[in-house]
Amino acid sequence: GGGCGDAPAGDLCAGKWAGIFDEASALGVSFILLAGGEPLLRRDVLEAAAAHESMVFPVFTNGTVLDDDYLEFFDRHRNLLPVLSIEGDAAETDRRRGRGTHGKIAAAMAGLAQRGILYGASITVTKENIGNVTEPDFVAGLRANGCGLMFFVEYVPAESGTEHLVLSQEEIDALMERTGLLKKRFRDMIVIAFPGDEEAMGGCLAAGRGFFHINSAGGAEPCPFSPYSRYNVTERPMADILRSRFFGGLRDLAAGAEHQGGCTLFRYREQVEALLA
Repeated sequence: GGGCGDAPAGDLCAGKWAGIFDEASALGVSFILLAGGEPLLRRDVLEAAAAHESMVFPVFTNGTVLDDDYLEFFDRHRNLLPVLSIEGDAAETDRRRGRGTHGKIAAAMAGLAQRGILYGASITVTKENIGNVTEPDFVAGLRANGCGLMFFVEYVPAESGTEHLVLSQEEIDALMERTGLLKKRFRDMIVIAFPGDEEAMGGCLAAGRGFFHINSAGGAEPCPFSPYSRYNVTERPMADILRSRFFGGLRDLAAGAEHQGGCTLFRYREQVEALLA
C-alpha cells in the first residue's frame, strides 16, 4: 500500500506514534514490534520509539538502507533491536528479494556485530526453504556473525497465487520439532517460531490476548495476517478497544479453534468479517 516509499496519505505522523507509544507504556506494554513496508524509511517514528527507553522495539528491516548513520543510531539507542529479513542463503535471499540483496544484508550484519549491537534475523518459512533454514549449521553461521535472535515465521498466503508456498501440516510439525531442537542447542539465542509457539500458550494470541496490530493509519487489527479494523487508536483509547465486542469476539473465536499451525484467524476469515457487522 505504498509503505516502501514516502508515507502515503493517511499514514500517522511521528507525533501520533509518540502518543501511541505513551499510551501503550501506560498500559504496561513493554514490547512493540515495528514492521512495514520498510520502517527505516520512517526515521521520525524510530526516533519517537527510541525516546521510550523502558520499552523494547524490534525493528524488522530488509537491511538495504542500514548505512553507517543508522548503525550509529542503533548504537545510541539499544532499546531498538534491528531484525533483518532473509530467506536463507545468498541464492534463496536474492531469488526472492533481488540480486545483491544478500550482500547488503551481510554488510549490515557485519556492521552491527562490529559495534556489538544485538540484532536478529527473520525468516519466512516456505516449502522451498524449510530444509535449509532449520539446519543447525545455518543458524550457527548467523550466531557466529553476532545474531542473537531468530524469528521463524510460517508463510501465510496473503497474496493470491502463492498458495504453493504454504507449509503442509507435516511440514509445520517438522518446523516445530526442528526449532525446538535449535532452542536447546543455541541457549544463548532467542528462537521464536510464529505462530507455532502460540500452541504452548493455549493458542492464538491475537486481538489482545497477547498482542494486537496497529496499521499505518492507526487502525487496530487483531494481527497482521487478519487485517480487519473497526476502531482507530487515535480516536478511541486502547483499553476500550481491547474490551470491545469486536476484540472480545475475536478472542473467543481463536480460543475455541483448534490450533493446527498457521494463522488461526486467517482460516476463519468469514467469522472474523461477521464480527465487523
